[in-house]
Amino acid sequence: MPNCTCPPSDAIPSISLQDCPEKYGNINRFVIGRVSGGAFTAITDETEFDTRLAAVDATKIVLTPLLSETDFPFSALISEGGDDNTTPFGEPIRVGEGSITVTSLAKNVESSIKDELKELECYTDLAIGIIESNGGIGAIGATALIPIANLFVSTKSFGGISASDSVQISFTLRPNWDEGLQLNSLTWDIYSK
Repeated sequence: MPNCTCPPSDAIPSISLQDCPEKYGNINRFVIGRVSGGAFTAITDETEFDTRLAAVDATKIVLTPLLSETDFPFSALISEGGDDNTTPFGEPIRVGEGSITVTSLAKNVESSIKDELKELECYTDLAIGIIESNGGIGAIGATALIPIANLFVSTKSFGGISASDSVQISFTLRPNWDEGLQLNSLTWDIYSK
């Protein structure tokens, strides 16, 4: 639920005209770092990005291997009652919004890389940047990665002769996780990192 003031203002909030569409397309990678590593000065600054890739302290970031079938589901309304005698007029009462679980597949990934990804499960303060097919990075504004919880890297699933071997990567995002989400364009190739 949004952070509502009580009572709300007399006028409902304005909604801006949209000049250009915003579409993430295929999500191919994630940047993963620690919340305790602090915000970027500018996530689009290649020198700062490279410095964090090479860091040996809490500011270190890593890039996942290429990913497939990434799914960011809609969040769901959490309500109480409805269509019964537990609420006035039988109307459900909105009480919150659920978290979501994001899933993605790393296909034909080497076992050693899968094991390195698995080590990230030990950290409880992880955050991600979303790397889309055109090489832009989705973040909170231009400086902060998006906090996640419950990172899980599965065992390998073998695809046999007709499908790829895969490892599933999943994590949880908090309700309203996309507040302040911004797609940041880069002048450099993140896929070369």
